[in-house]
Amino acid sequence: DPIDFGKIKEKIFANEYSSLGAFINDARQMCINACVFNAADTLYAKTAKEIFDSLEIMADRAKKWIAMLKNAHATAFTKDSALFTKESAGCNKDDIFKGVR
Repeated sequence: DPIDFGKIKEKIFANEYSSLGAFINDARQMCINACVFNAADTLYAKTAKEIFDSLEIMADRAKKWIAMLKNAHATAFTKDSALFTKESAGCNKDDIFKGVR
């Protein structure tokens, strides 16, 4: 499948990637295409190999960051979280939740 940086950029700005995996798959395909259609000693093939080799590390890091953000978001708004301490909220947490079910 033909894919390049321009197409990936278009898909990013058009919100066409529904997951990190979809983006990674396009980036991998772009690297594979660059290695298939360019001689191994060209700048294109060498750069594609470097990007390809880095994708797994970047994907793993991104997945960890996403998980941490989701966890932080999920715990930040619980009744017993540190976010709602007297010191951080400026009042008693029972007052904050007054009338909330």
